[in-house]
Amino acid sequence: HFRKRLPLYLGPIIAATIILIDWNHTREWKRNGRVSALDVHLFGKRPPDSLNSNEQQH
Repeated sequence: HFRKRLPLYLGPIIAATIILIDWNHTREWKRNGRVSALDVHLFGKRPPDSLNSNEQQH
């Protein structure tokens, strides 16, 4: 009986695992001050390094 229901439980377990891995990865990025590509393209945020290099060029 468990074998028939295994796919029913396996899908949500895999999805939750992927979500938690992605959440942890994003949390580490934010702690280190990195800006994601989505933040740059959608919200216009700049990485901290690019601000310093632009100030040095002017």
